[in-house]
Amino acid sequence: MSQTESIALLTDSGTNVPQRLMKKHGIYCAYLRVNYRDAQYREILDISSAEVQDRFDEELPHTSTPSPQDVEDIVQQAIADGHDHLLCVLTSSGLTSTYMVFESILATHPEVTVELVDTKSIGAGAGINVLYAAELIQDGVSWSELVERVRNAVAHSHVYFLVDSLENLYRGGRISKAVYSLGSMLNLKPVITCSESGTYVVAEKARGRMKALKREIDLVRRDIGNSVRYRIGFATSASDDRAKILEKVKAAFPSAERLDDYGDVSPALAVHTGKGLVGITVQVLG
Repeated sequence: MSQTESIALLTDSGTNVPQRLMKKHGIYCAYLRVNYRDAQYREILDISSAEVQDRFDEELPHTSTPSPQDVEDIVQQAIADGHDHLLCVLTSSGLTSTYMVFESILATHPEVTVELVDTKSIGAGAGINVLYAAELIQDGVSWSELVERVRNAVAHSHVYFLVDSLENLYRGGRISKAVYSLGSMLNLKPVITCSESGTYVVAEKARGRMKALKREIDLVRRDIGNSVRYRIGFATSASDDRAKILEKVKAAFPSAERLDDYGDVSPALAVHTGKGLVGITVQVLG
């Protein structure tokens, strides 16, 4: 890294990077909001995924972006800490307006060099690229190389997830009525992914949870192909069979350069996906 480059990594909580890794890598994070009729919470900091799910029967909250002030605060902190290059690796602009909030705030800071990366993904699908960027910064790569390698990794990263019910995705406007009706009537479990534009689309359909998990794993294998370098990320919402499923995923990808457990999905994502989510992401590096 050039002596004139001091690089900070910024993200939002929708990327699902665990708090311990945020602290380890010094990542600056702006937190999405979970909004109930009578209260608003910053996800992760003020409310957990388990707490959100426990309240589903009484109220399905809605979610919102980090406030502009929250983003301004972390930008100011990064600058105050001596950084003059800010790399922002963010949740898909097709699923949240968070990217636009960052873009608006950073336009008012011409004193720093800025690069915004739209991962076109969510949860661990975005977070795997945040952590890759953190490693590159730690390794001292130059700004131009960092941006190029992160953008290339984003282009070769994919996320898949299945859920027990499509109810929350439909009520939140994330899937169409046709997809919702089909899945509900036939007990089909769609495997959801993010399209090239960063919106939810159905990648596969299977009857029942275990068959859908097999399809999910098969899709990841397809993305890996003959590649020799790849990383796997795993995340769920609270689920009794979590440990068993994680072992299945580990057994399916023994050659993974890394297989990271991202823990529970973020509260905001849990609002939209409901209980029983199983998410697998793959990043192909070569």
